[in-house]
Amino acid sequence: MNLPDDRPISCPEQLSDDHRTQLKNVSGGEKTRKQKPRDPSQHVNHQNRFEPLSHEDSVKDSTPPSNADKSFTTVLVGDSMIKQIQGRSLGRKVGHRVVVKSFPGATTNDMKHYLMPTVDKSPQQIIPHVGTNDLRDHSPTLVAENIVDLARKIEMESNAEVILSELVSRSGNVPNDAVKAVNKRLLKYCNQNDWRMIKHQNIDRTCLNKSGLHLNEKGNNILFRNFVNALDNSSMH
Repeated sequence: MNLPDDRPISCPEQLSDDHRTQLKNVSGGEKTRKQKPRDPSQHVNHQNRFEPLSHEDSVKDSTPPSNADKSFTTVLVGDSMIKQIQGRSLGRKVGHRVVVKSFPGATTNDMKHYLMPTVDKSPQQIIPHVGTNDLRDHSPTLVAENIVDLARKIEMESNAEVILSELVSRSGNVPNDAVKAVNKRLLKYCNQNDWRMIKHQNIDRTCLNKSGLHLNEKGNNILFRNFVNALDNSSMH
């Protein structure tokens, strides 16, 4: 076989890999496949743009469904009680983009910091679901006031609508009466500040797992429906 300058090759086995590739291409043999440049619109990064730089954060499938209103975003941010809520599934049900961010063990004081990356992204609605972990060390009155402080902080630093979410009863070292007392105070503050409130009174002890700290499948399904009922078509409000 001769190269284009007619010089014979006496030792083809000494050719480099690059030369062999060139010869194959010239002879019409197997060609190397060129990789097509990636379309920027098809960037395969599923990390949520609202996700804060925290290893405790858990963003639940926040990619909006195809039929969702992508110009309207609700962010549900809270403790581990919401960890099984899937943002994509919720968004499909309510007709707009929903981002769910769960911080296990978070208190209202922790949430002051966890909320900031969300506030900076200016979603249309923010739902803080937090307070149960505070009841281990603080009174229902103080916990309710801390939640209200979070809501006011959101309003002062963004244009997002604030929607409060009732605390969910659980067993263990958090008395059910304390949870009810917090929810009663939150409802009062919601009426005073024209905030909407998502109620979870239909979640009882039969909705808890064996540890009594989190929800079982029944409880998660009810919690999901409560958010759906509250957010369905909320972008039209």
